[in-house]
Amino acid sequence: MVDPIPLRVRAGSTNALRTIVYVACGLVVGLVIGYAIVAAFGYGRVVTAILIGLVLAITIIVALRASFSIVLDESRIVVRKLLHKRVLLWNQVERITAAAVVDDKGRRELWSFALTSAVDGHKQSDVLVVIPPVDAQYRNAYEFNKRQQIMDIVALAKMKNVPLYVPTRISFALQKNWHIDSTDS
Repeated sequence: MVDPIPLRVRAGSTNALRTIVYVACGLVVGLVIGYAIVAAFGYGRVVTAILIGLVLAITIIVALRASFSIVLDESRIVVRKLLHKRVLLWNQVERITAAAVVDDKGRRELWSFALTSAVDGHKQSDVLVVIPPVDAQYRNAYEFNKRQQIMDIVALAKMKNVPLYVPTRISFALQKNWHIDSTDS
């Protein structure tokens, strides 16, 4: 008999302001390194400086984005922030909650799934997934990926008996369009 594949979900959400800061940091480092190369070796190395600066900028942006993540698996939850790593056990999770929120600019509604934990009496909420409202079947790879993330999060919550609070409107849309049963059973 084949053992089932263990569930492992990589989640976490990076808001627009943080992404802009990451891009700015990457570009500043890339420009400084590029300028230093041109200053040290002359104008004949402008193309080399641009390429090296671009590679460094992209590397820094990717590294900063990867440093903020939440990984859920069957045994624990690992929350990574820039210089901090926190490990939660499933018995420290109070609930997973879905809610309708407004984006950073206040222009449109988004749906957010957040994990609330309590460690030493201190409650903390970490955003797992943010998606636009679901009004149709998934149409592209992005929506398929988000659907799979939500399905895995719901499956882990049910497996670990973590309460799952999903408003009726969101639950109905997920069931109807993406075939995700997010009711707490």
